[in-house]
Amino acid sequence: MSSSVSWVGDVGEKPAHVAEFLARHPLPKDATLVLDSDDRAGQRWGRHRFPTTFLVDERGVIRHINRGYGPGYDARLLAWLRAMLAAAAP
Repeated sequence: MSSSVSWVGDVGEKPAHVAEFLARHPLPKDATLVLDSDDRAGQRWGRHRFPTTFLVDERGVIRHINRGYGPGYDARLLAWLRAMLAAAAP
């Protein structure tokens, strides 16, 4: 089983914009970015407002949902990703 974590990002965002953002704010080493370009996953998972961030483990289980954006978002997101990667490590 892989120790990667998927992150569903920016609904409808152009891949070039996402790449620019990630160049400035890289994901942890084993994380994988998955774009939800048509918002199917977001709607199915209960996204009610923008932004909503879903952190999904390697089995497809949603481990964290963050609705909105505010002070400390980046730190919370990185902490959750690191915890998920540590839990998934062999």
